[in-house]
Amino acid sequence: MGKRLENLLDAYTAKRQEYDAFQLHCAAQTAEILAAIPVELREALAKVDASRDAGARQLQADIDALAATLKSAVGTAGHTVKGTDYQVVYSRGRVSWDTRALEGYAAAHEELYQFRLESEPTVSIRAVAKSDTSSHPQ
Repeated sequence: MGKRLENLLDAYTAKRQEYDAFQLHCAAQTAEILAAIPVELREALAKVDASRDAGARQLQADIDALAATLKSAVGTAGHTVKGTDYQVVYSRGRVSWDTRALEGYAAAHEELYQFRLESEPTVSIRAVAKSDTSSHPQ
């Protein structure tokens, strides 16, 4: 890996660690505040939280069920449906080929290469499993 990329990755890692430390600090502050609140009030807050969480879970379950129904219906209809705030987008299934077999065939039929298209690579940032950190080059 080039030095510039290593520096960028190190900067990204440092910023993520700063974010994690900030989250821990905020959680500690919340715990301190809760410790200063009388037990009765903490219990009342816990009931409100439990009620909110249960309501949120039910709403999310309802949303998930409606989303599944919408996706199925739009898939059957074969076209995008647009509402005021959301749309359910229909995308045709992608065609794929056995690349290894087709490359072998194209070697004998070079005229096929004119039809070959290659898209740009994609890049994503993923967390490294802690057991994989020993394989990171220094």
